[in-house]
Amino acid sequence: MLARGFKPRVTLDKTDPGYREVMGNFLPVVLLVAVFQANVMIDNIIAAIFIPGDGPVTYLNMGTSVYQLPWSIFSLALGTAALPALSELWARNRKEEFTSTLLTALRMTIFLAVPCTVGIMLLSEDIVRLLYGAGKFLENDGEPIRRTASVVMFSSLGLVFFSLNSVLARALYAMKDMKT
Repeated sequence: MLARGFKPRVTLDKTDPGYREVMGNFLPVVLLVAVFQANVMIDNIIAAIFIPGDGPVTYLNMGTSVYQLPWSIFSLALGTAALPALSELWARNRKEEFTSTLLTALRMTIFLAVPCTVGIMLLSEDIVRLLYGAGKFLENDGEPIRRTASVVMFSSLGLVFFSLNSVLARALYAMKDMKT
């Protein structure tokens, strides 16, 4: 950039419409991140207090990582890929094409998320054993594997909805509706 003569400079011109738009969208996003982090913290507190035995917070966090893997590979990627097209269609006021593109992305998400959910539910113990089945996870007749697999199985029940949320959130971003 510098070799081509571009010199970056920071300005905080509060009269700039772009600045006002970014700042107007900033608070809802910060609140969303705060609520998500509070949710994770509350989940950990509930696990630590109400689930007997050693390691419930570890099982919860490791199990969550397993079911989030297909979500991040398929649904998050689909939502991210759809965002530019949805943004362009909304900006050009092509509502029918926007709806069609959104519905296609949602169908693709369901097409990928439902088999992942079923597979994870049926194979949760085997998946956990494959990913974590060494060392301490083999103690007590594999109890850590079973407990983590329970987290994976029950968490995967929400995978389809979590996946749809990823695409729908991007659609709202495309519509510049950060509050919803």
